[in-house]
Amino acid sequence: AGGDEGLTVNDGSIDVIHTGSTGLNVSGSATTQKTDGSEEAADINFHSNEGAIHVDGTMTAGDSFTAVTDSGAITLKGDVTAHNGDVEATTQSGAIEFGGSVSAAQGSITANTQVGEIRVTGQMTAGQDINLTSGAGAITVLGGAAAGSHFSAATQSGDVTIGEADEAGIVTGDVTAEKGTVNVSTNSGSVTVNGAVSSGTDTIFQAGGTEDVAGDITVNGAVHADRAVTAETTVGNIFFGGTTEAGTGITFTSNAGDISTTGSLTTAIGDVSAKTDSGAITLGGAVSATIGNVIVHSDAGAIEIKNNVTAGTDIELDSGKGTISVTGNATAANGEITAATDEGDILLNGTADANTDIFLESKDGNITVQQNATAGKAFTANTTSGAITFGGNVTANGGSVTAHTGNGDISVSGKADASQDIDLSSDGGSISVTGDAEAGQDSSATTGGGNIT
Repeated sequence: AGGDEGLTVNDGSIDVIHTGSTGLNVSGSATTQKTDGSEEAADINFHSNEGAIHVDGTMTAGDSFTAVTDSGAITLKGDVTAHNGDVEATTQSGAIEFGGSVSAAQGSITANTQVGEIRVTGQMTAGQDINLTSGAGAITVLGGAAAGSHFSAATQSGDVTIGEADEAGIVTGDVTAEKGTVNVSTNSGSVTVNGAVSSGTDTIFQAGGTEDVAGDITVNGAVHADRAVTAETTVGNIFFGGTTEAGTGITFTSNAGDISTTGSLTTAIGDVSAKTDSGAITLGGAVSATIGNVIVHSDAGAIEIKNNVTAGTDIELDSGKGTISVTGNATAANGEITAATDEGDILLNGTADANTDIFLESKDGNITVQQNATAGKAFTANTTSGAITFGGNVTANGGSVTAHTGNGDISVSGKADASQDIDLSSDGGSISVTGDAEAGQDSSATTGGGNIT
């Protein structure tokens, strides 16, 4: 059907119904347009009962564009535009390809296949929603996507890839959902987003994997959500390479996988939370929960924060089996700082300031605080079989300074200052205090088998 010169219909629609199994092929362009005040539909509709639909030309509809087949691929090589309606491509079994740009200025863009891949080469723009759905197949969007409401790219089985970087390093693939949610998900596969992502409500990434084939989430660009940012894997790593900003919280969760970021994590309200049952957590940029908590938990992996971490309330760092280290300063403006690990060292390289308590505990590792540590209430450091080292001043403005180790040494290079007691004790190691010790009540240093200096 069609020709190189194309087909134009004024105040009417183009409807092509194909019943053969060989497929429907359209070589030319098609346009439907409406005069002002016309109530006639100006759609372009292609329907094939049994075969594929292949369109080489540009499709421009005054209202909506549809390409529907019960069985077969849908290939649209040229640009597709629906001025006042929707763009829809639906097949029960087959791939869907948009070779050019896709636009529905007043409506939605939908691509749906039960079995097959979805591939979009150009930019997608919709006044309402963009929905790309596959029951079993990869989804690839090489250009960007801008939706007036929601954006969704979801498959039951297959990878989801949005954007790419060319040889010059120029990145495409920005995704925007102006008034709604960005949802990029696969139940069995990986998610890769190369551009920036922004949503008017929530931004959600989900990937499912198995022990044999992991399902990772990789987001290389900046991420913004007026509400929450969520990334979740069953078996797979989570990586965010740009800045991440949220209005009501940032949550990274993996049942089995590493979590790592290189940019900052910032939320105005709510928590910044990173949790994995099996894997390491590395946060490379500054972490800030202006009105909320910073919660980092790994059942079996190290925790490393390479920059400053700030919470409106509490900072909770917890590892079942791994080292905990904070390179920058740690500040809990209206709460406590807690760092606890069953196996591994605790290292705070910067200052530690908490409005209430500071509590550090390692059952099998050393505890080191390189700079000054100030607690609004009590300061406590406990380790079963490791050394405790304070490189700066240790202050408990509303309670006691307590440091206890089972078989290690305790060293205080700066001043120990408490409004109540100072209690330094080791069951079998030495205790050294280079600076002054000032306690509002009692001060004691006891050891079961070492020197006290």
